[in-house]
Amino acid sequence: MTNQNTVADWILEKYPESKFLRPFSLTVAVLLLFFVWTWIDGSSINYEPGRFADGRTTAEWIRYGFPMYILGSPILVGIGLVMALPFAWIARKTYSLLGWLAMLLVFIALILHAWERSSPEGRMLNALKLPPPPDTQILRLLKYDSFSDGTTTQGVCTTTPEYVDALIAKHQLKTTEHAAAMAHLPGFPRYPEDRHGSVYRNSLLEIYHDQQQGQLYFSYVTLPPPNEREKYRK
Repeated sequence: MTNQNTVADWILEKYPESKFLRPFSLTVAVLLLFFVWTWIDGSSINYEPGRFADGRTTAEWIRYGFPMYILGSPILVGIGLVMALPFAWIARKTYSLLGWLAMLLVFIALILHAWERSSPEGRMLNALKLPPPPDTQILRLLKYDSFSDGTTTQGVCTTTPEYVDALIAKHQLKTTEHAAAMAHLPGFPRYPEDRHGSVYRNSLLEIYHDQQQGQLYFSYVTLPPPNEREKYRK
């Protein structure tokens, strides 16, 4: 390779099939934005008011402290390269500027949607499946992944009796004496020992309404316990 050769020329000479990814500057930009988007969209959260980026953290298995995002990075590179193909094609076949504009429009929309979906409000709505009252304040929220049993979202927020009744009706929750959904998480608020109200649950969602404080405790899992999964299979 002579001094006149560019890095792009060297890549093409070494890997001729990479011609479909030209211009390479656009492909690199797609990869960077793709990693930003997937990090936000797949992030865990450890939120309380005032935390930077609303408490978003790299997705990890909480029991092992191992970041799943890093483990999946090689696969994400391949997916990112595939996503770069249409933008690179537009840039080669029309104008380079059009390829860049198309890429920016798509990824700005994806990142904004991921940011909203991964916000504390978005996480709580995903867990409870029912929009809360407009003046609801989220006091604490935690979302994390298990090794193989899906994700868990737990939180504490202000609430009203009417909203609690609506949750019970929507999810067909039943009263229970077994209320240990939050006991295994160090540093996370537990149910008050002198509870003023009942705990309600089904296989996916458990809630407790602290009537004196006007607060709702909730714990939502994406997969039911192993012994209850059969009825969820279609």
